[in-house]
Amino acid sequence: RAFLTGICWQYFDGKPGGPTARQVYNEGRKLLDAGCDSTAVLVPVADMAKKIHAPDARALLDRALIASENAGTDPAWRFYLALHRAKLYQASDEVAQASVMWDQALESLLQVIRGEGLAGRDPREIYAFTAPATSDLPLPSKVKLKDRLMRLDDVDPWVRHMFLAELDMQIGWAHRGNEYADITGQDARIKFKQSLDIAFDHLMAAYEMHPERPEAATRLISVAMATDDPKYRHPTLWFERAVRAEETYQTA
Repeated sequence: RAFLTGICWQYFDGKPGGPTARQVYNEGRKLLDAGCDSTAVLVPVADMAKKIHAPDARALLDRALIASENAGTDPAWRFYLALHRAKLYQASDEVAQASVMWDQALESLLQVIRGEGLAGRDPREIYAFTAPATSDLPLPSKVKLKDRLMRLDDVDPWVRHMFLAELDMQIGWAHRGNEYADITGQDARIKFKQSLDIAFDHLMAAYEMHPERPEAATRLISVAMATDDPKYRHPTLWFERAVRAEETYQTA
């Protein structure tokens, strides 16, 4: 309990001068070595092990995945564990094992998006906790997630629009690549623009539902910066709307 409410909480709080991932790993490892088998300790320690490339990262992630399934751990944690494990498999060219873990991560993420394990949390928390990690998913998983999400009818409408916009933006950039616009192929530019148009529509729907939330306006800054289409309006407009909704929203 002291580990979770102390150094572990301080790390995830993210304040300047807080503990490093290695410090959290070292303190948590002491507990595990002393015989602690709590998933509440095992899960964050495995997470830190992956972050610092600890030699026992694989073993800890496998142990944490099994323990979290048996204990019914919050699917948000299972998502991150499966995500980390998939990336380790992928890095060592273990394609089949990576594919299994990507699918496992996807299923856990869908549970999070539906609010399972996060019951009572504000939809903003659901989005903030997992949306950034979708960038780590391979393109086939993003497409699969988008298709599944579009068919679900038990998802908060604002969360659905925000996640679909996030996925379409990422899929669009995957088609376009990171080359300069003047050397990007025509087919890539068309697919990129199509994805941006869809993302824009989702973000506008989310913004119109809740203009008091800064997330949609913030992502619209990125959409507006990606092209000179006047339909998307100017990035400054969306920045002003984001900070009007929440003056201290640092992502904007």
